[in-house]
Amino acid sequence: MRLALVLYCAALAGIIGPLACAAVPLLPGSLPAGAREFIEAHCASCHDDVEKKSGLDLTALGFQPDKPENFATWVKVFDRVSSGEMPPKKKPRPEASELAEFTGKLSESLIGHEQARRALNGRATRRRLNRYEYENVVRDLLGAPWLQLKTKLPEDPEAHHFNKIGEALDVSHMQMSKYLEVAEFALRDVMAKQISPPATTTTRYYAREQKTFLANTRKFTNEQERMVIPVLGFQSQYELYGRHGNAPMKREDNDPAQRELAAFVEIASQFPSYYMWFDSFTAPLAGRYKLRFKTFSAWIGPSNSEPGLPTAWWVPDLSNVMPSKRQEPVTVYAETVPHLYRWIGKFDAPIEPSVQEMEAVLLKGETIHPDCGRFFRADFLPKRYRNPLATKEGSPGVGFQWMEVEGPIYDEWPSAGHRLLFGDLPLAEVNVADGPKPKTKIEVVSTEPSKDAARLLENFLARAYRHPVSARDLQRFLPVFESALKAGGAFADAMITAYTAALCSPQFLTVQAKPGPLDDHALAERLAFFLQNTAPDAELRALAAAG
Repeated sequence: MRLALVLYCAALAGIIGPLACAAVPLLPGSLPAGAREFIEAHCASCHDDVEKKSGLDLTALGFQPDKPENFATWVKVFDRVSSGEMPPKKKPRPEASELAEFTGKLSESLIGHEQARRALNGRATRRRLNRYEYENVVRDLLGAPWLQLKTKLPEDPEAHHFNKIGEALDVSHMQMSKYLEVAEFALRDVMAKQISPPATTTTRYYAREQKTFLANTRKFTNEQERMVIPVLGFQSQYELYGRHGNAPMKREDNDPAQRELAAFVEIASQFPSYYMWFDSFTAPLAGRYKLRFKTFSAWIGPSNSEPGLPTAWWVPDLSNVMPSKRQEPVTVYAETVPHLYRWIGKFDAPIEPSVQEMEAVLLKGETIHPDCGRFFRADFLPKRYRNPLATKEGSPGVGFQWMEVEGPIYDEWPSAGHRLLFGDLPLAEVNVADGPKPKTKIEVVSTEPSKDAARLLENFLARAYRHPVSARDLQRFLPVFESALKAGGAFADAMITAYTAALCSPQFLTVQAKPGPLDDHALAERLAFFLQNTAPDAELRALAAAG
């Protein structure tokens, strides 16, 4: 990382400069005829070098609308005078004709300078990508939707409540350091760590074997409306395994048919004291997975008697479980313990037990947390909580039998991100000295490093940049690769150094356009960032290239 930073700043110092917008050439300007006299007559008594009300001295304020601060000040003067806010009510008002002449000429002059500035420099200013856009663009480029990058970057400043305004999105040395760090992290993440693809496995996780489900069958000793009900099909087993029974929970291993029927029924949504997830599963690697849930919707009958209550139909009878008459929505989250959630999908639990399948991108170490989002969600209260979905006929519930996970799934190996970086160059295992025992490391093999680097960099820049790539662009990064290689780095490390520099260059980091009408590539870029918060996809780029 330090090598990348030093090489980039040393070899590419000429690239950093364009990040700052070039100064607009000074446009000649002077106050319209009669404006100074109007100010002397109606404004100078408060806004001169003595009074300076609100810190404004109009007698010394030059008219230089080519300078943003000066232009903004004169716009404010125009707004205050034309709205009647100035001169203040206690001061004599100017004649209507005098007022119209002053505001008309000032407006005409300001608009003229604004139009001249736009003709010279265009309306749009170069701005860097905000951290959300940067994450999306790198994910799409490397084919790695699991990359978590925005949280590693500094918060973006806002202007006018937007985080896409060029005047606020400055570039500091700290941000450049973070962009370098994040770019290298993303590039190394998609590199193949082994020659053959990781094994894709399919494993079933039964709800009755999850500690978090089991714990909630006995937790709420006085609040039945929160409890989880163990069932076999639609037959409640609560009297055996719930708060009134002490039998150990059977796994039904000796009878596969009964094991398939065993489930837990939820009747409340989840909250801090009531979390349930498939705790025996954690994603071994970041990647794409298929999740299958065997679930059903259920109905829990009402209690008709309870000590101290004449009728308690809102309290569920945990021994009375039956099929429901409607589907129930289930939201699925990927969870990083403890309780950091990421929405990954949803499905409807059907009336009859059946399997619902969904595909999701998981991060390494995440587990799966389903939640019945329509159900009531309430933490402990001084008195019993009445389920707002309960009726005199009963309360709704959702049964979970098992979850099956297939993955990680790879359509190709090495991944698309690795092939973008290293093409079809072969991989080899090499021994690396690491203490008393050597370690095995995967290396990219190149017999012609300079030739391969030029070819790979050209392809990478064509994909990474959102406009056609020139030979000059390529020549910026080849010296970075050569320097890293000469410093003793492996071929792959030297390429990562050059790619890191490319992902931190203004051509990648900024949205830019030449003055005048947008060309097709600039228009495609603006459309994509406006509509999708990411770079143009292949179809939009093809349309831009075709004009």
